[in-house]
Amino acid sequence: MAILPLVDDRLVHGQVLLFWRRHWQIDKILVANDAVAMDELRKSALRLIIPPALSCEIVTVAQAATRLVAGTAETRTLLLLASPVDAWDILKRGAALKHVNVANLSARPGAKKLTPHLYVTQEERWALDRLSQSGVAVTAKQLPHSSDAFEAGVPNIAQ
Repeated sequence: MAILPLVDDRLVHGQVLLFWRRHWQIDKILVANDAVAMDELRKSALRLIIPPALSCEIVTVAQAATRLVAGTAETRTLLLLASPVDAWDILKRGAALKHVNVANLSARPGAKKLTPHLYVTQEERWALDRLSQSGVAVTAKQLPHSSDAFEAGVPNIAQ
């Protein structure tokens, strides 16, 4: 089983389906998001854009962690998360995450620019630090062929 965690607050969209899926040769997408998992309309909307040949499951963060700890995920699973806080939560629950790529976190109130495509809150920054300190390789690549914005380490939040 290969779990490939990707943080992108947009969750399922064209870049995920066209670039990340092909690059990692994904068999399944596991969306771990509490808000979406509890909203039937949002789940239905996400499922509409998933190609029929690709398996997709939308669960809470706790449910995703349980599946990952139990080893019940399919062979090549893209774990889609909306925030690094969710990645930290999954790691705390015992899932073995070796690597987390942060592809996109949109500008929003309370978030500060970290890179051109990453705006983080203090809580998200804290989670990135905890992941890194726990031995998780944290990268920031918007697309598979992009350079890693965190190559020299997670930068400080721009003032």
